[in-house]
Amino acid sequence: MGSARRTVERFRALLVARAFLLDVVVSVVLTVGALGHLGVLDYRAPVIVAVGACVLCTAPVALRHRAPWLVAVGSVTSMVLYQRLTHDQDMLFEPFAVILNYYTCGARGVARRDLLRLAASIVYGLAGCALIDANAGGLTLSSLVSHAASIVIVPAVVGVVVARRWSLTEQLVPRQATFARNEMTRSASLSLWRLRQAM
Repeated sequence: MGSARRTVERFRALLVARAFLLDVVVSVVLTVGALGHLGVLDYRAPVIVAVGACVLCTAPVALRHRAPWLVAVGSVTSMVLYQRLTHDQDMLFEPFAVILNYYTCGARGVARRDLLRLAASIVYGLAGCALIDANAGGLTLSSLVSHAASIVIVPAVVGVVVARRWSLTEQLVPRQATFARNEMTRSASLSLWRLRQAM
């Protein structure tokens, strides 16, 4: 049982290290892309404020595993501010940052406390999507549902499903190891009994 647990822990540590590096790369790509898109927009807001809102929306993807709820709420807030300042109807990169952050919130855990935080984050995300739709001039129930579902709700639900699956897998590995040991012991005992009967 100790061997199986150590193997799972090593695998988890390797995944965490690689996930952080991948998050940094994704964060840089999203930020550079968003800033590039911001450069071609025509808006009246001060450039430094628009750039700040853009960077605060996409760059925290690198920290999403360290503080998922803070990053998710911050990215939604920054996306609302960015859209309000620039009137960007396309937002090519910012929604992807929010999707990744809400997925991480959902994947954080299946404990009651985590699910309550996730529910509060989803409500906040719905409010953010409503503000973006209202600012764009098209706040309808169908637009809110489609935007909120694709940016906030679906990623969070997928994260919860993945977390539940991972939790079940972690519970299953030690049980499989115990079952294999018991089966080997039973097989050895049966072979020994047959040997004694043959003598």
